[in-house]
Amino acid sequence: MAKYRACVIGSDGQIESSRAFACDTDENAIVWAKQMAGLQPAELWSGKLLVERLYPSHENKRKERELASSARGCSAMAKLDERTIANMDFVLEETCRVFPHGGDHERRRFIARKLKLCARKGNVTLGELRTVAHGALNELTKQKSA
Repeated sequence: MAKYRACVIGSDGQIESSRAFACDTDENAIVWAKQMAGLQPAELWSGKLLVERLYPSHENKRKERELASSARGCSAMAKLDERTIANMDFVLEETCRVFPHGGDHERRRFIARKLKLCARKGNVTLGELRTVAHGALNELTKQKSA
């Protein structure tokens, strides 16, 4: 079991409250932290590692609009934070393990594009990225067998 700390962020941007707890996975810890935070923004930490920034659903929509509007005239990866890029890279490597030598360029590029689209829509957790990567892997498998 990993140790986590959920920190609720106040309107002034400062930590309003926090609570330590243990969970078996990041995904379960995120669910727990969302319940704790309610309608306030929060951060989920595991030691010194930021696991996830949590926003209320109305806040997520605003962030998605900001991300989409900032996409014009910039490179795609510039809009994604370091944590998201690290998550995407991890999921890509994890997914491509099924291929000999980690997969060829075309397969990796296909899966990476799907991950990038997912992240641009605001779906940046490991669970969400894994779901998309496995869907892309299934698409590749179907294309190969057809």
